[in-house]
Amino acid sequence: MPKLIANKGKGMDQKIKEFMSYLKETKSKSTVDNVVSHTKAFLRARNVTDLSKITKEIVSGYFAEMQPKCTVEKFNMVIWSLRTFFCYCKIEGLEYPRQKQWVKKAKETISEHEFLKMIVPKLDYLFKDSWKVRAILYFLFYTGLRPNELLFIKRKNFLLDKNELMFTDPKGRFIRRVPLPGILVEELKRYFEFTGEEENVFDINVRDINRICRTLQRNEVLGKDRAIKPNFFKNSFARLCLEKGVDIFILSQLMNHRNVKTTFNNLQMMSDDIKNMTLNKFKDSKPTEKKRRRRHGN
Repeated sequence: MPKLIANKGKGMDQKIKEFMSYLKETKSKSTVDNVVSHTKAFLRARNVTDLSKITKEIVSGYFAEMQPKCTVEKFNMVIWSLRTFFCYCKIEGLEYPRQKQWVKKAKETISEHEFLKMIVPKLDYLFKDSWKVRAILYFLFYTGLRPNELLFIKRKNFLLDKNELMFTDPKGRFIRRVPLPGILVEELKRYFEFTGEEENVFDINVRDINRICRTLQRNEVLGKDRAIKPNFFKNSFARLCLEKGVDIFILSQLMNHRNVKTTFNNLQMMSDDIKNMTLNKFKDSKPTEKKRRRRHGN
């Protein structure tokens, strides 16, 4: 039986509020919300009203039920959340499962031909605002920007006459320049001609992009076994550049990687064809990290 050191005389709701206040001192709001949400889910699933009645069998049974149903990320987060909560409540003697290990899977990509022939023609009957979705997917596919970077881009950042986009990077706070191919510029001109702007260039948020990907996945536009996620188009942009013969050092700058080795490793995590193409093209100039020179004081 776990040893309960100090949790008597306080209701469960009050204990949760105190736990939230404790977390807010060192954790971000999103982390606090996730931890509290997982903790409440456990207490609700096991009908826990008294912490003194929690046993290691209850905890292990809960993890045994949820392990086959959830992702690696969620499972590990629940382990950490409950361990933190029980540690805060000073409950000892509980046992937790080992965290799941991440399995590296090949990154899904799509060729330019597949994008134009398999995805674009199906947008009209899959989305009511197909003209908007079309512009968003063209932009993601031909620029390689992350979905969250769209939130910081305004129409004034586009220099369509110079086929260029200039905006302040949300991470590094530096001016970033992105080349725009002609096919994308024509699509953007049509979109800008018939729509206005409120929050950002496409008036969207990350949830809208996730919704688009889920709709494409649910309707199996690329087949049943191919997953479509927000970063799918960023990886496809890297593949497109590689097929066009873009140098890996230039590709690293286009994808906003601080180290070219990151780009090289990402390309090797794609399909076998892309991996072999990468190794064959850059076998004589495999990128390596530059060694930092030590500074010696006088």
